[in-house]
Amino acid sequence: SRVKRYLSDVWTHHQGWTVEDEKKIMSTMPLTLQAEFAYLWKLPYIKKCPFFDFCSEEIIKALALALKPLRFTAGDTIIQYGDLGAEMYFVETGTVEVVSADDKTVYCELTAGSFFGETALFFKQHRTATIRACKFCEALLLTKADLDKELISREFDLSRMLGIFQDLQKSNNYRNAAMQANLKASLNEKSKL
Repeated sequence: SRVKRYLSDVWTHHQGWTVEDEKKIMSTMPLTLQAEFAYLWKLPYIKKCPFFDFCSEEIIKALALALKPLRFTAGDTIIQYGDLGAEMYFVETGTVEVVSADDKTVYCELTAGSFFGETALFFKQHRTATIRACKFCEALLLTKADLDKELISREFDLSRMLGIFQDLQKSNNYRNAAMQANLKASLNEKSKL
């Protein structure tokens, strides 16, 4: 039934076109048209992500070209809690949910234009939540290998990027700790949460 639902969703959203069909068509285009198409389609996702604000236009365009399209059906696990990550995702269509390690708490839902998994691009650490598709979902994937390749080839100062990311990570950790404390407090019958 999941296969039928996925094929139905692909048909509804793309009149039956698969990711492989799109890749074949793209590969027949001249490189200039491939780049122009990628910029129109993928560049807005990179530009909306604050981690790349300090990158040159050249790097941003290269990262847009490196994004790979993926599709998920309802219930697919995109990121598993505890796994070692090496990529981030941008949600194009659909909705994903951020779920606790025990699968009992949905922290939030992310919709088109959102991104997740960015910590894996900067630090070698295990995933802190499970990300699951709520319904048919299309995402763009950016790997650490692609990011590193583009930054190293342009002799970009990675320490600058890491400093900005570490500041954002501290802020996120503070908010996450506060949310977990509130969730724990809400279990107390005397709590007003």
